[in-house]
Amino acid sequence: MAIQFHTGNAPLPNHPRSHFDQEPQSPTPLREEAQRLASIVENMLRGVPQMAATLQPFREQLAGLLEQESLTDHADEEALDQLSQVLRRLWMQNAHHHGDAHLKSPADGVTKRLPLGSRATFSYERCLYPNHLEARGKTYRRNRHPAWTGSHLVTRCGMAAIIALLHALMRTVKPTPKRPLSLAMFGGYYETKRALRLFPVPLFFSRQSGSQSALLKSIADPSINLLLIEP
Repeated sequence: MAIQFHTGNAPLPNHPRSHFDQEPQSPTPLREEAQRLASIVENMLRGVPQMAATLQPFREQLAGLLEQESLTDHADEEALDQLSQVLRRLWMQNAHHHGDAHLKSPADGVTKRLPLGSRATFSYERCLYPNHLEARGKTYRRNRHPAWTGSHLVTRCGMAAIIALLHALMRTVKPTPKRPLSLAMFGGYYETKRALRLFPVPLFFSRQSGSQSALLKSIADPSINLLLIEP
């Protein structure tokens, strides 16, 4: 389940103005993070107003943190991190609440509803195409070179993203045996190693960097035009 949060200062209907809607006392990084967290809460309530009672204790704790004159020390950072984890659990509980009562294949006559009340229009999870997420991704572009072209593709996992990217590069770069698409990899996931073997030699070449020094040599190698780092 994905949700987009738009920052804003307008108060929620039926919710009094809180400390969340005020200007930050000082532009410290922790205060900015706390303000962003407060903005996420307000947008959650706009989308799911029935969570107001559940989120009220959280809003009060966050408001208390924002009322401090300074947010700079390690204890404040830990408190903010704990609050973000609490908010994540509350949101996940709300998201799961709507699906926990249903089987993956619902019984005949049972209608599954999404958290916002609309019906699920796909017959199986793999048939859920994230077109609306990809369209929304166009708004995230920042500082793109005017000569570049691009689009957004949402994948289910990191492995799918890697394979989709490599396939796209093979089609656009059009490598040849004399000028193959060369990749240096710094990582150890066996799935990635096996996936790289699926691309044809001599059009595609991959090199495993077993150490940071070997990785630096690969970066300096002009024949390497792709770098894949798996943390």
